[in-house]
Amino acid sequence: MSTAVLCIDAGNTRVKVALVDGDGVDPVGREDTRDCDASSIAALIADVDPTSVRGCVVASVVRGVGATVKSVVEDRLGLETTVLTAEMPLGIGLRVPSPETVGIDRLIISSQAYAISKRDTVVVGVGTAVTVDAVTADGWYVGGTISPGLRTATWSLSERTSLLPEIEDFSLGAQLPSSTAESIKMGVLVGTGGAIDGLISDLSRRASLTDPDVMLTGGDAATLDPYVTRKHTVSEDLLMHGLGRIHALLGTH
Repeated sequence: MSTAVLCIDAGNTRVKVALVDGDGVDPVGREDTRDCDASSIAALIADVDPTSVRGCVVASVVRGVGATVKSVVEDRLGLETTVLTAEMPLGIGLRVPSPETVGIDRLIISSQAYAISKRDTVVVGVGTAVTVDAVTADGWYVGGTISPGLRTATWSLSERTSLLPEIEDFSLGAQLPSSTAESIKMGVLVGTGGAIDGLISDLSRRASLTDPDVMLTGGDAATLDPYVTRKHTVSEDLLMHGLGRIHALLGTH
Protein backbone atom coordinates (compact mmCIF):
# COMPACT_ATOMS: atom_id res chain seq x y z
CA MET A 1 0.00 0.00 0.00
CA SER A 2 1.37 3.40 -0.95
CA THR A 3 2.30 5.83 1.81
CA ALA A 4 2.75 8.88 -0.44
CA VAL A 5 0.33 11.79 -0.17
CA LEU A 6 -0.37 14.31 -2.93
CA CYS A 7 0.07 17.69 -1.23
CA ILE A 8 -1.02 20.95 -2.84
CA ASP A 9 -0.23 24.40 -1.49
CA ALA A 10 -2.28 27.16 -3.13
CA GLY A 11 -0.52 30.32 -2.00
CA ASN A 12 -0.98 33.94 -2.94
CA THR A 13 1.81 33.81 -5.52
CA ARG A 14 2.12 30.15 -6.60
CA VAL A 15 0.31 26.84 -6.50
CA LYS A 16 2.84 24.12 -5.62
CA VAL A 17 2.31 20.37 -5.91
CA ALA A 18 4.45 17.66 -4.31
CA LEU A 19 4.35 14.02 -3.28
CA VAL A 20 5.17 13.66 0.41
CA ASP A 21 6.25 10.29 1.75
CA GLY A 22 7.62 10.25 5.29
CA ASP A 23 10.57 12.63 5.34
CA GLY A 24 10.71 12.90 1.54
CA VAL A 25 9.23 15.71 -0.52
CA ASP A 26 9.18 15.07 -4.28
CA PRO A 27 8.13 18.23 -6.19
CA VAL A 28 5.61 17.61 -8.96
CA GLY A 29 5.16 21.12 -10.35
CA ARG A 30 4.14 24.71 -9.73
CA GLU A 31 2.03 27.37 -11.39
CA ASP A 32 1.53 31.10 -10.84
CA THR A 33 -1.66 31.47 -8.83
CA ARG A 34 -2.96 34.22 -11.10
CA ASP A 35 -2.82 31.74 -14.02
CA CYS A 36 -4.35 28.89 -12.06
CA ASP A 37 -7.58 27.36 -13.36
CA ALA A 38 -8.99 23.87 -13.80
CA SER A 39 -6.96 23.19 -16.96
CA SER A 40 -3.65 24.31 -15.44
CA ILE A 41 -4.27 22.21 -12.34
CA ALA A 42 -5.04 19.22 -14.54
CA ALA A 43 -1.73 19.79 -16.35
CA LEU A 44 0.14 20.01 -13.03
CA ILE A 45 -1.10 16.61 -11.87
CA ALA A 46 -1.12 14.91 -15.28
CA ASP A 47 1.91 12.72 -14.52
CA VAL A 48 0.79 11.63 -11.04
CA ASP A 49 0.06 7.90 -10.86
CA PRO A 50 -3.04 7.63 -8.64
CA THR A 51 -2.25 4.00 -7.80
CA SER A 52 0.92 5.18 -6.04
CA VAL A 53 -0.84 7.79 -3.87
CA ARG A 54 -3.18 7.24 -0.94
CA GLY A 55 -4.92 10.60 -0.93
CA CYS A 56 -4.67 14.32 -1.51
CA VAL A 57 -4.63 17.22 0.93
CA VAL A 58 -4.85 20.90 0.00
CA ALA A 59 -3.98 24.15 1.76
CA SER A 60 -5.41 27.22 0.05
CA VAL A 61 -5.35 30.88 1.04
CA VAL A 62 -6.87 31.99 -2.27
CA ARG A 63 -10.64 32.24 -2.55
CA GLY A 64 -12.09 29.49 -4.74
CA VAL A 65 -8.83 27.74 -5.63
CA GLY A 66 -9.17 25.01 -3.00
CA ALA A 67 -12.57 23.96 -4.36
CA THR A 68 -11.23 23.95 -7.93
CA VAL A 69 -8.23 21.82 -6.95
CA LYS A 70 -10.44 19.35 -5.10
CA SER A 71 -12.78 19.01 -8.07
CA VAL A 72 -9.97 18.46 -10.58
CA VAL A 73 -8.00 15.98 -8.46
CA GLU A 74 -11.07 13.90 -7.64
CA ASP A 75 -12.23 13.96 -11.26
CA ARG A 76 -8.85 13.26 -12.92
CA LEU A 77 -7.17 11.01 -10.34
CA GLY A 78 -10.06 9.62 -8.33
CA LEU A 79 -8.28 10.52 -5.09
CA GLU A 80 -10.17 11.50 -1.97
CA THR A 81 -9.17 15.14 -1.51
CA THR A 82 -9.38 17.22 1.67
CA VAL A 83 -9.18 21.01 1.66
CA LEU A 84 -7.95 21.88 5.13
CA THR A 85 -9.80 24.28 7.44
CA ALA A 86 -9.16 25.49 10.97
CA GLU A 87 -11.98 23.27 12.27
CA MET A 88 -10.09 20.09 11.34
CA PRO A 89 -7.53 18.32 13.58
CA LEU A 90 -4.25 20.07 12.79
CA GLY A 91 -2.08 18.78 15.60
CA ILE A 92 -2.23 21.94 17.71
CA GLY A 93 -4.92 23.71 19.69
CA LEU A 94 -6.06 27.15 18.50
CA ARG A 95 -6.24 29.69 21.30
CA VAL A 96 -7.40 32.65 19.22
CA PRO A 97 -10.89 34.22 19.07
CA SER A 98 -11.58 33.47 15.38
CA PRO A 99 -9.41 30.59 14.14
CA GLU A 100 -11.16 30.55 10.77
CA THR A 101 -9.69 34.00 10.00
CA VAL A 102 -6.08 32.80 10.37
CA GLY A 103 -4.45 31.70 7.12
CA ILE A 104 -4.43 27.91 6.94
CA ASP A 105 -0.82 28.03 5.76
CA ARG A 106 0.17 29.74 9.02
CA LEU A 107 -1.60 27.09 11.06
CA ILE A 108 0.01 24.24 9.13
CA ILE A 109 3.58 25.52 9.48
CA SER A 110 2.93 26.30 13.14
CA SER A 111 1.71 22.74 13.68
CA GLN A 112 4.66 21.20 11.85
CA ALA A 113 7.20 23.37 13.66
CA TYR A 114 5.68 22.40 17.00
CA ALA A 115 5.65 18.71 16.00
CA ILE A 116 9.40 19.00 15.52
CA SER A 117 10.25 21.04 18.62
CA LYS A 118 7.64 19.95 21.18
CA ARG A 119 8.44 23.12 23.15
CA ASP A 120 7.83 26.86 22.92
CA THR A 121 8.05 27.61 19.19
CA VAL A 122 8.07 30.58 16.85
CA VAL A 123 7.75 29.90 13.14
CA VAL A 124 8.53 32.52 10.51
CA GLY A 125 7.03 32.12 7.04
CA VAL A 126 8.61 34.26 4.33
CA GLY A 127 6.91 34.54 0.97
CA THR A 128 4.40 37.07 -0.36
CA ALA A 129 4.01 38.06 3.28
CA VAL A 130 6.20 37.58 6.33
CA THR A 131 4.28 35.80 9.07
CA VAL A 132 5.62 35.25 12.58
CA ASP A 133 3.54 32.87 14.72
CA ALA A 134 3.80 31.51 18.24
CA VAL A 135 2.96 28.08 19.72
CA THR A 136 3.26 27.35 23.43
CA ALA A 137 5.10 24.37 24.89
CA ASP A 138 1.77 22.66 25.58
CA GLY A 139 0.72 22.91 21.94
CA TRP A 140 -1.48 25.99 21.70
CA TYR A 141 -1.32 28.35 18.75
CA VAL A 142 -1.71 31.81 20.30
CA GLY A 143 -1.38 34.16 17.33
CA GLY A 144 1.17 36.07 15.33
CA THR A 145 1.91 38.88 12.92
CA ILE A 146 1.74 39.63 9.20
CA SER A 147 3.97 42.07 7.32
CA PRO A 148 5.08 42.53 3.68
CA GLY A 149 7.41 39.97 2.10
CA LEU A 150 10.52 41.01 0.18
CA ARG A 151 8.90 41.24 -3.25
CA THR A 152 5.72 42.77 -1.88
CA ALA A 153 7.77 45.50 -0.23
CA THR A 154 9.86 46.27 -3.31
CA TRP A 155 6.81 46.09 -5.58
CA SER A 156 5.02 48.67 -3.43
CA LEU A 157 8.04 51.01 -3.62
CA SER A 158 8.10 50.68 -7.40
CA GLU A 159 4.34 51.14 -7.75
CA ARG A 160 4.17 54.20 -5.49
CA THR A 161 7.13 56.07 -6.97
CA SER A 162 8.17 57.25 -10.43
CA LEU A 163 11.77 56.10 -10.58
CA LEU A 164 12.36 53.29 -8.10
CA PRO A 165 12.81 49.92 -9.85
CA GLU A 166 11.14 46.67 -8.90
CA ILE A 167 13.72 44.17 -7.58
CA GLU A 168 13.89 40.55 -8.71
CA ASP A 169 17.43 39.52 -7.68
CA PHE A 170 18.06 39.92 -3.96
CA SER A 171 21.74 39.00 -3.94
CA LEU A 172 23.66 41.58 -1.92
CA GLY A 173 27.39 42.02 -1.43
CA ALA A 174 29.24 43.25 1.65
CA GLN A 175 29.96 46.70 0.25
CA LEU A 176 27.97 49.84 0.95
CA PRO A 177 25.06 50.25 -1.50
CA SER A 178 26.20 52.37 -4.45
CA SER A 179 23.08 52.32 -6.61
CA THR A 180 19.36 52.75 -6.13
CA ALA A 181 18.73 49.03 -6.67
CA GLU A 182 21.37 48.08 -4.09
CA SER A 183 19.93 50.63 -1.65
CA ILE A 184 16.50 49.04 -1.97
CA LYS A 185 17.92 45.53 -1.56
CA MET A 186 19.85 46.42 1.57
CA GLY A 187 16.97 48.38 3.02
CA VAL A 188 14.49 45.56 2.49
CA LEU A 189 16.78 42.64 3.42
CA VAL A 190 18.37 44.13 6.52
CA GLY A 191 15.13 45.86 7.50
CA THR A 192 13.06 42.69 7.18
CA GLY A 193 15.66 40.62 9.03
CA GLY A 194 15.72 43.15 11.86
CA ALA A 195 11.93 43.29 11.93
CA ILE A 196 11.76 39.50 12.23
CA ASP A 197 14.22 39.57 15.14
CA GLY A 198 12.12 42.21 16.87
CA LEU A 199 8.84 40.40 16.23
CA ILE A 200 10.23 37.14 17.62
CA SER A 201 11.27 38.91 20.82
CA ASP A 202 7.99 40.80 21.17
CA LEU A 203 5.79 37.77 20.45
CA SER A 204 7.81 35.67 22.89
CA ARG A 205 7.26 38.27 25.59
CA ARG A 206 3.55 38.65 24.91
CA ALA A 207 3.00 34.86 24.79
CA SER A 208 5.32 34.17 27.77
CA LEU A 209 7.48 31.86 25.65
CA THR A 210 10.79 30.81 27.17
CA ASP A 211 13.73 30.77 24.72
CA PRO A 212 11.55 29.37 21.90
CA ASP A 213 12.80 27.28 19.02
CA VAL A 214 12.67 29.49 15.92
CA MET A 215 12.11 28.03 12.45
CA LEU A 216 12.33 29.97 9.18
CA THR A 217 10.45 28.60 6.19
CA GLY A 218 9.01 29.60 2.82
CA GLY A 219 10.26 30.59 -0.60
CA ASP A 220 12.55 33.36 0.64
CA ALA A 221 13.84 31.54 3.73
CA ALA A 222 17.31 30.98 2.29
CA THR A 223 17.50 34.60 1.12
CA LEU A 224 16.61 36.03 4.54
CA ASP A 225 18.56 33.46 6.55
CA PRO A 226 21.74 35.60 6.88
CA TYR A 227 19.77 38.66 7.98
CA VAL A 228 17.91 37.04 10.88
CA THR A 229 20.35 37.18 13.79
CA ARG A 230 18.18 35.30 16.27
CA LYS A 231 19.23 31.64 16.52
CA HIS A 232 17.05 29.67 14.13
CA THR A 233 16.85 26.76 11.72
CA VAL A 234 15.71 26.86 8.08
CA SER A 235 13.21 24.43 6.58
CA GLU A 236 11.86 25.41 3.17
CA ASP A 237 9.52 22.38 3.02
CA LEU A 238 7.85 22.84 6.40
CA LEU A 239 4.40 23.35 4.89
CA MET A 240 4.58 20.30 2.62
CA HIS A 241 5.78 18.12 5.50
CA GLY A 242 2.94 19.54 7.58
CA LEU A 243 0.39 18.68 4.92
CA GLY A 244 1.61 15.08 4.80
CA ARG A 245 1.54 14.72 8.58
CA ILE A 246 -1.90 16.31 8.95
CA HIS A 247 -3.29 13.98 6.26
CA ALA A 248 -2.23 11.10 8.51
CA LEU A 249 -3.93 12.78 11.50
CA LEU A 250 -7.16 13.11 9.54
CA GLY A 251 -7.06 9.39 8.85
CA THR A 252 -7.28 8.66 12.57
CA HIS A 253 -10.45 10.69 13.07
